[in-house]
Amino acid sequence: MGLKKNRQYVSDLEQLSDDWVLFRHYFYPDQIDAQIESDFLEIKNRLASGYRTLLSTIDGQVEIAQSMMDILGRISTPQESSRMTQTALKRIEDEWNSVYLLIQETIGLWEYRIEETSRRMNPLNWIKDIFFPSKKKIRDDKSIYRVSKAKKSLWNPTMKFVLTGTVLVILLGIIYMLGILDEYLPF
Repeated sequence: MGLKKNRQYVSDLEQLSDDWVLFRHYFYPDQIDAQIESDFLEIKNRLASGYRTLLSTIDGQVEIAQSMMDILGRISTPQESSRMTQTALKRIEDEWNSVYLLIQETIGLWEYRIEETSRRMNPLNWIKDIFFPSKKKIRDDKSIYRVSKAKKSLWNPTMKFVLTGTVLVILLGIIYMLGILDEYLPF
C-alpha cells in the first residue's frame, strides 16, 4: 500500500477514536433534549461507518472490534443508558475500553508502517543500512514491541574499507576526466 492510503487509514482511525470518545459521554447523560438526541444519532452513524475502516485495518482481534457494534446496539438512545444498572454500565465501559485500546493500537501500528515505508524509500537510509547496520532491528510490524539483536553485517571492516576506497577512486577518476582539477594538478 502507498503512503497516501496509509495516511488516510490513520486519519480515518483518528476520527473514529474521537467519535468513540464522544460516544462515551452519552453513557451518563445529564439532561436529554432533541439536540443531544440528534448529536447522539450523528455520532452513532459515524461510528457505524467507521467500523468498516477498523475492520479493514486490523489483523485479527475481530471479537474486540465486534464488541464495538454490540455496544452501539445496546445503547440506541441516550435514555437507554440512563435506565441501565451500574453493573451493566460498568460492563459496557470495560468493553468500551477494550475497543478504545484496539483503535489506539491500530493507529500506532499504521503510523509505524508509514514511518518504516518512508524510511525504506529514502536512498540515504539504504547507504546507512549497508555501512552502519543498526544494533536493534524490529522483526515485523505484528511484533513491533519485541526487539531482537541484529544479525552481523556481511560487510566486515575490510570490505567496507575496500568498497569505500573503490568509490573514492572512481569519483576521482570522473573528476579527472571532466578536467575539474586540471588547474590544480602539476601533471
